[in-house]
Amino acid sequence: MPCRLALLVFLLASAPRASETPESLVQEKLLAPLAAREKARSSYSRARPPAAERRVRMLDATPIADAKGGAFVGFAVDARYGRGAGRWQEDVITGCVYAGTGEVYLRYGAAVRAAGVLLGKTIPPAASHVCRAAGANAVVAGG
Repeated sequence: MPCRLALLVFLLASAPRASETPESLVQEKLLAPLAAREKARSSYSRARPPAAERRVRMLDATPIADAKGGAFVGFAVDARYGRGAGRWQEDVITGCVYAGTGEVYLRYGAAVRAAGVLLGKTIPPAASHVCRAAGANAVVAGG
C-alpha cells in the first residue's frame, strides 16, 4: 500500500497542472532559466548583451495534433534590446510547446530541439514528428 501511495504522489507531482497554460510553460521552462543564465554572465563578456525584455506570442489558437497523437501549440518570442523604448524584434525564438507533457521545443538551425539547448545543454534533434502537424511536410511552429 505505501508503494502505491508513493507512486500516486510521484505521478501527480510530475504531471503538468491544469492551470499551466502553454504560455506559462514557455515562461517557466525557457524564458525564466534563460534570463537567470544571462544574469549570471559576466558584464565584461564579449557576447551580445541579453534582451532587455522578452514577450511570448502563441501562434495557434487551438492545439495541433502531431503524427504520434500529441497536441502542441506554436509560439514565438519577441525581444527588445538596449535601453529605453527600443524596437521589438519579432520571432527571435520560435518553437512549440506540448501542454499535456510540459515539453518545450525550439527551432534551432534546421532542426527542432528541446529548450535546454539555449541553456548550454547538448541536445540531439527531436524526433521527426515533434512540432509537425500530422500529415504535414513542414514544421508548423516557427515557420
